[in-house]
Amino acid sequence: MAEDKHWRCTECGMLHIGAEPPDVCEDCLAPKGAFVLVEEEVEEETTKTVTQ
Repeated sequence: MAEDKHWRCTECGMLHIGAEPPDVCEDCLAPKGAFVLVEEEVEEETTKTVTQ
């Protein structure tokens, strides 16, 4: 089983969690190529939220 990763749409900022980015963004309909892997950014945001 593949590990889930965090993908952010570069067009609208929507966050997708899964092994691969979606074929199309649910929010703005951008193609799969518009998604970038942002695992470190999400971990930092989660840590800030938990510690505040």
